[in-house]
Amino acid sequence: MFRKETEMIRRPVMIFFVLGFVFMATGCAVQSSYFGVPNRAIYAPEAFSETERAISEAERSPGAAYCPQKIAEARKLARDGVETYWACRDAEAFDKLARARALAKEATQCQPPPPPPAPPAARPAPPPPAPPVRLPDTVVISQAFTFDSLRLSPQANAILDRQAEVMRNSPDLRLQIIGHTDSVGTEAYNNSLGRRRALSAKTYLERKGIASQRMEVISRGESQPIATNDTEEGRAMNRRIELKYVR
Repeated sequence: MFRKETEMIRRPVMIFFVLGFVFMATGCAVQSSYFGVPNRAIYAPEAFSETERAISEAERSPGAAYCPQKIAEARKLARDGVETYWACRDAEAFDKLARARALAKEATQCQPPPPPPAPPAARPAPPPPAPPVRLPDTVVISQAFTFDSLRLSPQANAILDRQAEVMRNSPDLRLQIIGHTDSVGTEAYNNSLGRRRALSAKTYLERKGIASQRMEVISRGESQPIATNDTEEGRAMNRRIELKYVR
């Protein structure tokens, strides 16, 4: 009778030790909870502690400052995995725990965001406007023609070249071209000659790119001498062109 009772006591003890050995072979001694989920057995799968270590390492890594959302997501996924395991859905639980470890590893590799691009260089201030061109009201081209000629002198051509540049740079300017003669010949003839001389100057400026409609031709003939007509030198001075700018 005593022997039978001893066997009855020894058998549960053996079963307990066998079960303990099985738990030690398949799990590990654990804390009371993982990720805030209380344990429901003496031993828990190694994946629990592996996942907790991975997340703890991620939280201590330099990347934690740059990917806190990944660590938070890993911790939530790990908690879901633990709860799923205790609900006896092992495959689903281990998948969640593996994904939590992967997220934790990604977090350790996070880098700081690139610095913002440098602001565009300030555009240089535009140069100050050029001072307005001060033009004489009238440009006189003396000795512009030889006697009874329409051919402009080299001196006249040089002055007209400068006036063409002024006209190109000031497109709002208009020009009056006034032809003058000496007193040799009739008044009617000299009026006609003065006009033709003014037209010679206008044609020259047109060849330099000045639009015809910006120029007006006028003849004063012999009526406005600037020197005496009694000498050759004086008559040469009177054979002239006057250019008057109109703004």
